[in-house]
Amino acid sequence: MRSMQYIVLYKQSNRTKSVQLSQALHGYIDYSNGGKYIYRRKGILDSIQHWNPIKGVYILKNKQDKDKLTEIFERYNAKYCVGKIKFLTENDQQFIHD
Repeated sequence: MRSMQYIVLYKQSNRTKSVQLSQALHGYIDYSNGGKYIYRRKGILDSIQHWNPIKGVYILKNKQDKDKLTEIFERYNAKYCVGKIKFLTENDQQFIHD
């Protein structure tokens, strides 16, 4: 059985936007009232099934997740490139966990 995944590569050269993009992707810890309260703010990758083999590269299982991710990249003016990956067998895609 053949399966299709998407590979997304990105780069953000502006340091301020890079931090904002990282927070939007991965989430962050928010402190309020002088550190008395701590909140975990979720990022988009918390709701997307993905694999991150190296920095700046994500492999996604479906088109909807790819569209969500590219929307974030456009919002933060990041340079990105999207491609399709075909796996020949289910064993070849074990690295993407459910």
